[in-house]
Amino acid sequence: MSINSKRADFVVLNPSLQVAAVFEYQGNGHFGSTNQSARRAENSDRIKREACSEAGIYLVELPPFVEVEGLRAVVQNIVNPQPEEPAQAGE
Repeated sequence: MSINSKRADFVVLNPSLQVAAVFEYQGNGHFGSTNQSARRAENSDRIKREACSEAGIYLVELPPFVEVEGLRAVVQNIVNPQPEEPAQAGE
């Protein structure tokens, strides 16, 4: 798998300046206008998913229309994750 030429649309760093998340905007032109460009984009996306997964990095793939508040919540959760509350007895 070759990942040396892959690009990301946006990267979020953690406080140690390590990559915490990669954001990919899957806008209307993401897959191009031909079958060949669509296959190339799909292959590139697959490689990015595998590389991020192997590196333990969140990959957030954004659809063409994104609600700003939802995106803000995703970024906040990555940058400042909230610890899960322990389950209460009887739940």
